[in-house]
Amino acid sequence: MNDMKNNHLNLKIDDKIRIGKKYAKEIGGFESGEIINLVQGYFEYDNGLYCETQTAPSVYYGPGEDFDSIYHLFGNNLENFMDCEVLPNSEPEVQECDARDDDQGTEAGNIDSITKNE
Repeated sequence: MNDMKNNHLNLKIDDKIRIGKKYAKEIGGFESGEIINLVQGYFEYDNGLYCETQTAPSVYYGPGEDFDSIYHLFGNNLENFMDCEVLPNSEPEVQECDARDDDQGTEAGNIDSITKNE
């Protein structure tokens, strides 16, 4: 079923998507209400003559795992977006950070030490 209302979606890197109840039930792989963050995914594309690396907004599950592109998750025309919701982008909340953090074992450059985790 092609849902015409999804043709205007322009999903991009850093978008956050809340998984809907219908999507979780019919497609699976995520819990209803779960929020996923889109990152730049890398994919090998073989057209029969040569291979190239292509990119697309994707979900990344961690080291050693493959990316799932928005097209794998929601269909080539995003027809499976169903009741999922694109959440407004917001800047991460920066917490106060002082020299005491370094004395307590916080590694310099660790982004988790200066941003609020969701």
